[in-house]
Amino acid sequence: MIALAMLIGVGFPAHVTPVLGPVDVTKRPETCVYRETGNPYFLYAALDCDGSHVSAVLSRDRRILADISSFPTYKRRIPRKIFRGIALGDSGQKVTSTLGKPQRRMKPKGPYTVLRYFALVPEGEGKRYLINDYVLKSDRVIEVSVGWEAVPGCGDTFDVNQFHIRL
Repeated sequence: MIALAMLIGVGFPAHVTPVLGPVDVTKRPETCVYRETGNPYFLYAALDCDGSHVSAVLSRDRRILADISSFPTYKRRIPRKIFRGIALGDSGQKVTSTLGKPQRRMKPKGPYTVLRYFALVPEGEGKRYLINDYVLKSDRVIEVSVGWEAVPGCGDTFDVNQFHIRL
């Protein structure tokens, strides 16, 4: 915890953030959903595996909503700007010109591209990955996720290429 506190004191690397709207994944938020009336986007925060995996997802994917319908829901303004001036609807070029080349560019099924930025961060005796994924459709940001992942995760072998992403 001391290493984490020291790191937060000096800040995270410039290409990643632990914060998405009202959620700071390093603070192990309550599993819940934030919604704003009239806004198709929602923000979902989750803890899995006793806090080994902490995530926040800003999306409008109704499939995710169906999966999380039993979680507490709070009315909250959903941020349009995400990090360093990047906003929903911005181009992939704006993301890369602002944050630099992603450590990983993935092309899952369909018309999606995922730009992944991450940093390995010391925490106590171990380390965690801070991951920021920008999901693009037709070269526009449509979903963002921020993850705070234990290494290794839940007793399994850890592979940075297999993080949860819902498209």
